[in-house]
Amino acid sequence: MSNFHYKHFKSWEKSKLEGIVKYNPIMDISTHKIIFSDARTLSKKIEKKSVNLIVTSPPYPMIEMWDQLFCRLNSKITKNLIENYPEEAFELMHKELDKVYDQCLKVSKDDVIICINIGDATRTINGLFRLFTNGARTVKYFLSKGFTQLPSIIWHKPTNSPNKFMGSGMLPVGAYTTLEHEHILIFRKSKRIFKTAEEIKVDNHPLFFNMSEICGAKIFEKF
Repeated sequence: MSNFHYKHFKSWEKSKLEGIVKYNPIMDISTHKIIFSDARTLSKKIEKKSVNLIVTSPPYPMIEMWDQLFCRLNSKITKNLIENYPEEAFELMHKELDKVYDQCLKVSKDDVIICINIGDATRTINGLFRLFTNGARTVKYFLSKGFTQLPSIIWHKPTNSPNKFMGSGMLPVGAYTTLEHEHILIFRKSKRIFKTAEEIKVDNHPLFFNMSEICGAKIFEKF
């Protein structure tokens, strides 16, 4: 927060943000470390049970641009795609992502929050157009690991192409809706327990409840 861009805020907004930092000095300390490595080896790079928050957006299974990546990871995916077994290919792709999620769990604290940005996929295989529900498959994994799903965010991403109308719309019942959103899924392992009176005091401070109205409209517009 020391180098925070207060210039983008009105005076009353700046005053509130400065008040938050002054009230909780720990927010003025920020250390960043970039590790460029295979996410499937995460627990070899990061201390186990040390992470409070994970935010990630993995490759989306059954999106053609990611086929080459997934096929390199598992040759059975290539075989299933070629032989038109999409359900099997879909599941094998997710099992590769599961390996990364397994590593995330190893480095996570018990009260970790995990946020996953992932979109569903539409694809025609063997002449059949269909939806592949990446969001639902991701939810299934985390629930099986004992996580609780919190309310998610629907990220609306409109398609601007002139041919966005999908299906044989002039022939009933041939039209279908376009896929114009992604999921930001949010999971929690266990309820956070505040260990000190100071933590409870900071968490309940009214300044924090105003952060969304200050930062939500401003930071994400500017950066």
